[in-house]
Amino acid sequence: IGIPNIIVTGISTDRWAVVNPANVHQIDGRFVESKVLKLTHANLFFRDFRFSLPTGVTIQGIDVRIIRKKKGANPVKDVTVALLKPINDTEAMGKGPNLAKLDLWTETINTVWYPFPSTATDANDQVFQWTPAEVNHPAFGLFLGLSCGAGKGAVIQIDKVELTIKYLQGTISYTQTNTISSISSINLKQLGRKFQVNVSEEGNYLFTVRTTSGVIVQTT
Repeated sequence: IGIPNIIVTGISTDRWAVVNPANVHQIDGRFVESKVLKLTHANLFFRDFRFSLPTGVTIQGIDVRIIRKKKGANPVKDVTVALLKPINDTEAMGKGPNLAKLDLWTETINTVWYPFPSTATDANDQVFQWTPAEVNHPAFGLFLGLSCGAGKGAVIQIDKVELTIKYLQGTISYTQTNTISSISSINLKQLGRKFQVNVSEEGNYLFTVRTTSGVIVQTT
């Protein structure tokens, strides 16, 4: 899965209690989480997704899925959900569109999908196409800006963050959601409607098969 290996809190460092990137690598009840918040904003920058798209392919879209919840009575909601475009070796800036949801976060764990288009707008209001070099760059990532309303307080909890790159190579469409250094190190064997998965690099992996509408049909 395309998962972040760096999390930066920016100017809202004092609002976060746990920002270990490993806590958003898989669905395991370990969270990146805030302190108890009320009447404030909190930001996170997720970077270094370690994609390895081939040069020359055409990106068709970038899907973001976040598994999250809140704990406490205060209303929590998205303010900004945008991709980060690299501007130098270590920095990136947020790019439209802003796909923040209007729905308030719930106290039940929930998976939220943000489907980004293949194009975005740069700082000079010029539309550009996402390129393999940009999404492969360590500074590429996701900006998440959140707000917590009035009340006794609430804790923001994020269990999983993943990005999926959809791209066209020749006339064939692909998606890349793996973080293994080479796509050839994943071996799949189809067994009816399921897949047997083998990897040649040691590590912990989550393999998910979804329908085109996003419904999960297999998790391994």
